[in-house]
Amino acid sequence: MFKIIFSMICLVLFAWCATAPSDIQASPETSNLVAARLPVSVARDGFSIEQSRDFHRRATVAELLTGRDVSLWWNGHVSNAMRSAIIPRRSPTRPLSHAPRPEIGAIRAQTTLGNMSLETFLDHPESYARGFIVIHRGQIVFERYPGMQQSDLHLWASNAKPTVSLLIDLLIAEGKIDESQPYKTYMSDFEGTALGEVKVKDILDMATGLNIEENNETRSDPSSIAIRVFLSEFGEADPIQNKWISVREILKDGIAITEPGSYFGYGSPITQALVLLAEEVTGHPFQDEFDNRVWSEMGVDGSLYMAVAPDGMPAAHGIVSSTLLFPVSDYETDVLNC
Repeated sequence: MFKIIFSMICLVLFAWCATAPSDIQASPETSNLVAARLPVSVARDGFSIEQSRDFHRRATVAELLTGRDVSLWWNGHVSNAMRSAIIPRRSPTRPLSHAPRPEIGAIRAQTTLGNMSLETFLDHPESYARGFIVIHRGQIVFERYPGMQQSDLHLWASNAKPTVSLLIDLLIAEGKIDESQPYKTYMSDFEGTALGEVKVKDILDMATGLNIEENNETRSDPSSIAIRVFLSEFGEADPIQNKWISVREILKDGIAITEPGSYFGYGSPITQALVLLAEEVTGHPFQDEFDNRVWSEMGVDGSLYMAVAPDGMPAAHGIVSSTLLFPVSDYETDVLNC
């Protein structure tokens, strides 16, 4: 069953992630801002040596959060910029067949760039779409790559989060984790911390009640738990302690602000707490367990890249890359046809 679920997750998340919609609004100010950016086609046709070296040097958390040219480069070159764990293909695959349906490109919608067809949106210089694919009943029915080559790697971003919850769910099914127990039951060093008192279920639901949310406010606050976690993953100094510290230690600084389970509070730090939990329970690195239990069973024709922090902890909440399209095994194709 988990293979069916994960296959469907992959098909949806890649179509969403690769489009990389811009937050920029269509206005005179926007036009000036966009004009100053490199066109998305540069990511498809190739960056110059000078651009690549410059963007590699400038790929910091603060710079990437601006969504400008460095991000355009980094989203397709994460494994160049950060140490990464490589999870290889292990099972035989069968290529997906093509059954083009051009009418999909003619579907229209109201966007911040105006009322336009999907085809026009993908080609629009301000959409910054990188790639878009629609798969129906095991066949590729629509496919465009305005900002990447078909074989290029691209960042999953937060679409990677289900990889963590899926592994935790498998461990729950095996009886290795009881979701009704507090985090400290499995993470003894979190005894006496706010996170340690939160039930595993509430962590899975992103309802911790702690100040570890990720939103516009916390992303603009260098002292927030969310930004401190990102800085740790990039090997940058913690703004509180003025030195590098691990994500594990940062999570211990979380403060309770409301009752756990009372509201949804999205945040990448929460996902990383589950990565630590999976490693603690299994005694193996998260990427190895995900490989053994999930990726090796998928039959994908490509590797998965997970960026790792200086201490080796994978940033499974989102700094994960693969190609947009990879053929699937006979099993998954049968599932998609049903």
